[in-house]
Amino acid sequence: LMKLMDNASGMVAVRHCRSNVVTACVDALDFISPVALGSVVCVNAKATFASSRSLEVVVTVTAETFGQDTPKICVQGIYTFVSLGKDGRVQA
Repeated sequence: LMKLMDNASGMVAVRHCRSNVVTACVDALDFISPVALGSVVCVNAKATFASSRSLEVVVTVTAETFGQDTPKICVQGIYTFVSLGKDGRVQA
């Protein structure tokens, strides 16, 4: 799940920064409930803070088990990204 969360938040960061980005930090990764085998998993990511140096993205993972009416929140986390310049270094 953590890899899926990183991929989803990275896509949000790339679209926002319009450059290559790198994960600088993963904060507050909360595993709320287990994901049952065979569940359908949905990863949602949303940018919540942007500065000239970094971007914060909140990621929520929900899972829907066959036979349940509503999906349940399983994992929430906050990812921080920094954008890279053409030389591969952090942009100032």
